[in-house]
Amino acid sequence: MKRFAGSYLDGASLHPEIQRVRTAALEVFAPTEGERLLDAGCGVGEVARQLATRVGPTGSIAAVDLSEDAISTARARHDGSPITYAVGDVTALDFPEGHFDGVRCERVLQHLSDPDGAVKELMRVTRRGGRICVIDTD
Repeated sequence: MKRFAGSYLDGASLHPEIQRVRTAALEVFAPTEGERLLDAGCGVGEVARQLATRVGPTGSIAAVDLSEDAISTARARHDGSPITYAVGDVTALDFPEGHFDGVRCERVLQHLSDPDGAVKELMRVTRRGGRICVIDTD
């Protein structure tokens, strides 16, 4: 049985290089008021909560992670912002085609046997003209 890596995720999110990359990616991703965004591989939800402040009460964030433990932790940390947390697989998302204005995925692809398939799935759920932000620091 695999142990939940919540303390690792918390520690990694505090690493200066992770913070630098996240800040740069957030500027490029440029979430705005009213958007519908997906945080694919959301971990314990810290970035989903950050995105929620950008989309405001008229926007929404779907935060998906394969780990039930990560989603449970994210839900326990929920701050009331417009986020829906769900257990899900980034290679087979339970959303219709073109559903999101933007999708972000951080430190997920490196753990997959078919990262290309995951990118195709992220593209499928992103609307035409939307944007995808993939970060894979290791």
